[in-house]
Parts: sequence; structure tokens; C-alpha cells
Amino acid sequence: MHPRVYALLTAFFLLPTVNACSDNPADWAPLVTAIGRAAPAIASAAPSVVETVKKLQPSPTPTPKPVGVRAVLDDMTIKVGDTRDILPYLRDFDGMIPLPDELNWDVSNPSILTINRADGTIRGGSAGKAVVYAFLRSNGANRAQITIEVLDTVLVRQVTIIPARLALPVGESRRVRAEVEMADGEINSNVNWSSSDSTIAQVNPTTGEVNPLKPGRVTIVASYAVDSRYKGLLDLSVREPEEATAASPAVSPAPVTDANASAPTPTL
Repeated sequence: MHPRVYALLTAFFLLPTVNACSDNPADWAPLVTAIGRAAPAIASAAPSVVETVKKLQPSPTPTPKPVGVRAVLDDMTIKVGDTRDILPYLRDFDGMIPLPDELNWDVSNPSILTINRADGTIRGGSAGKAVVYAFLRSNGANRAQITIEVLDTVLVRQVTIIPARLALPVGESRRVRAEVEMADGEINSNVNWSSSDSTIAQVNPTTGEVNPLKPGRVTIVASYAVDSRYKGLLDLSVREPEEATAASPAVSPAPVTDANASAPTPTL
């Protein structure tokens, strides 16, 4: 007889023996004997019973992958009459810049700011603040938003991080630099550094030294120290050490000069 069947039958036949027991210790002798005989079969069947119970338990429902877009900056500036491509300030949940035909747009105050819904280009209309909302056409529940301040005059023309794009392996630190071009043409490097996701990569707030921690995509931000409304962006891709070593040279990549390939700075 199979041990599991034997164990079940033994347990079944133990029930009358238990019911026959009284307060007299002598009446318990048959039960003790029966348990002793059944113990090996019950012990051998226990692992199978445990595994069967586990299989009967429902599997945990996997956490669904988030779908939508997020903004890498909370706010930015633009001058009255100027335009700006806002796509580089958005990421999907894989860290990639979404395509224009994947997005829909809203703007809180069209008299201050207008947006070209075909390509995500904004234009400053008059001084003030407006909020731009971006969301996937396939999923409007998750919306990214950026507050845009439109200025009559600007203190800073642009903030540029060199390089504008960078790929690093985990554990290989690299120092990047920023240039702040003032409205009068003067250039300085007076910025504060931050990371859009410090679990992927950290950056020294004063020196600009980037420390990659785990694979992923992250945006490194340089904000003008005197007025943090003026910012520049660095698109950083962090890879596994062996993957990055095989794909990337040991020298720093040259600055990206193609305007369509690099993230534009948010101010003029």
C-alpha cells in the first residue's frame, strides 16, 4: 500500500481508539500502540502532503509594470517669443524619451504658453506661469507635468552640461562639467548638481562627480546656483560593468553637437 494512503487510513482508524479512551490511563495503551505503528507512515507522507498544500495555494499576483510618462524636472523657464522642445524633459518608465506620436498634451494657460501638439514644442506668449501636462495616448491616467515660467527678460541664456549624453558602467565614477552662459555673454560654472534618481546614480552637488550605482537611465541636472530656474540636463545611461567595458572606450565621449540628438537646455 502506498505510504500516504496507509497514513490516511491509519489516522482514520485511530479515531475510534481516541473516542474509546477515558480518564483511566490504562485505556490509553491501545492508542499509544496505534500511534507508534502509524508514525513511520505519517512521517514519510508528510513532505508530500506539504508540497501538495503548497501547490493548492494561489500564486501571488505579479505587480504590473507602470505605464506612463514622468518629468525629469519640476519647472523650467522660457523667454517670451522663444520656443523649446519639451520632449527631452520627459521619460517613460523605461527611462527613454517618448516619441511625439505617443503623447497628448494639455496646457493650463494658453495665453501665457502655447504648445504644438504634433511635436511637443512650447512657445512663450506672455510673462507668467503655466503648467504643461503630457500623457500617453494609450494611457491618460498617468500624467507628467512641468511648470513653465515665461520671462520678459532672462538672466541666463543657457546652461550646458558637457557631455550632454554619457554611458558609464556601474562603479566607474566620472566628473562632468557645466557652462552657464549669461545674458551678457559671460560664461561661468556656478551650478549645483542633482540626480533625478539617486538609486541609479548619485552626483556630488558641488563637484559634478557622477557615481553610477545600478543599471538604468537617469538625468543629471545642473542648476544655476544664483537662480535655480535655469537648468541644464545630462542624459546618463548606467550599464553592467562587463557590458559597458565591451561597448564603451576608456576616454570620455565628445560633447554631442547634433541638436536633435542632445537634450536642449531649458533657458535662453
